[in-house]
Amino acid sequence: MTMIRSVRRTATSIIVLAIFVAGTAEAQGRPALGPQASRLFTLPDTAPRPPARDYHVEGGLVGAGTVGILGALIGSDVCSTSDTHHGSCVGNALGVGLVGAVVGWVTGSLIGGLIPKGS
Repeated sequence: MTMIRSVRRTATSIIVLAIFVAGTAEAQGRPALGPQASRLFTLPDTAPRPPARDYHVEGGLVGAGTVGILGALIGSDVCSTSDTHHGSCVGNALGVGLVGAVVGWVTGSLIGGLIPKGS
């Protein structure tokens, strides 16, 4: 019986001490604040901003031209050296060149978008 009382007394002491220590520590760290408006009810800044200036268009053009021409050359060469080549390779060259141009445009635009234009 005395052991149960001792455990209860110790547990009660720890809880009371924790409440007082936590309360005073929390009160010391917070500045006194008055009523404030919620962030949920403030209007966002809707002023128009000028678009970011970078080289995404120029990078896209360079990439599309370079990779497109390279793709057309590769497509034409693969078609002309094929064993089943019967006729013109223009369609194959244009198809591979178009795919290359799209891949080059996307890659060039992403790289060019990382480079800001000077003011």
